[in-house]
Amino acid sequence: MWESRYPALPEGQLRGDVFALAGELGVDVTDVQVAPQTATTTQYNAYVTGLGDHHVVVLYETLLLRSTPAEVWVVAAHELGHVAAGDGSRRALLASLGAMAMTALVGAAATSSRVRRRASTQQVRIADAPAVPMLIALTVAAGVLVLPVFDSASRAFELRADVTALQATDDPRALRSVVARSAVLYLDEPDPAWPWRLLSGHPSPVERVALAEAWAARERCPARRPHC
Repeated sequence: MWESRYPALPEGQLRGDVFALAGELGVDVTDVQVAPQTATTTQYNAYVTGLGDHHVVVLYETLLLRSTPAEVWVVAAHELGHVAAGDGSRRALLASLGAMAMTALVGAAATSSRVRRRASTQQVRIADAPAVPMLIALTVAAGVLVLPVFDSASRAFELRADVTALQATDDPRALRSVVARSAVLYLDEPDPAWPWRLLSGHPSPVERVALAEAWAARERCPARRPHC
């Protein structure tokens, strides 16, 4: 059984809606908890923790205090969407593959004759003082090549979770509000230049709002909005 860490969200419509949403998405949730973070952070967040058949939805107290029930619901749907899609496992796999790719790139470059000549040593080893700056530079270069691939996948996961939240709640207005407030709290650039966008693991606020607006234009009928 997954151990309780934070106080449970009191019984009520929101707690029941989160359980119902988890069931609809095929995620086994055993509890909905509230993380009392107001004294330590202004973060506006939620997450799902646990393994197998035991997951716990954790809502930050700051989220509950600053949001409408509809906004909390759409944030919970986004986080449950990650679990339903298995994004945690995909991220771990991508991170492992990225580490392997970086190691291979650094190893291949470090054993090249050109690098050995520039490092003034016959064999580049971490113990060789002249080789250390070269190895650091190679590691940074490998990271610059590998990181955009990981971040591109991460952005795709985040957009898919937004789509899941919209499918589950049919409330693009709530998603727009969440994105706008998050951008202010985290000082996010609404539409960053492409180099920063390339190295970001999240889509820009402009991209997320555009998704919500496209959904609103397509889904005219508010068939499901229990908190409106």
